[in-house]
This record gives sequence, C-alpha cells and structure tokens, in this order.
Amino acid sequence: MTLFKVGWSFLILLAYPIVFLWAANHGWPTWLTLVAAFFLMLVGSFGFMGIAYWRYRQQELLDTHQDENVL
Repeated sequence: MTLFKVGWSFLILLAYPIVFLWAANHGWPTWLTLVAAFFLMLVGSFGFMGIAYWRYRQQELLDTHQDENVL
C-alpha cells in the first residue's frame, strides 16, 4: 500500500509541470494555467482518497468475513 501512495503522490506532483508546460506552449494566460493546475491537483487528491477508501472497505469486508468463519 505504501508504494501505491508514493506512486499516486508522484503522479500528482508530476502533473504540475506538465500542465504548466502544455499551457505555456498553447498561449494560456497565467491565471487560467494556475486554475487548471489546481483542479488537476484536486481531482488527483479525490481520486487517491476514493481508491484508498475503496481498498479500506475491501479489507474491512474481508476481515469481517474471516471473523465470521472463525466463529
């Protein structure tokens, strides 16, 4: 799970320079570039939280199922 967190964080951080370079090459104003980078970070953060929660629920259901089998 730790490698997953590090990988997802790396992708979020990597997205910033990509957005800035792409926007600069296409003549976007600075404020619009900053807004695009912010929303990219927001989507990445919510994506990470959603996937982490989904994995937590899967593990919780698995643990519950194993506990029921023991009884």
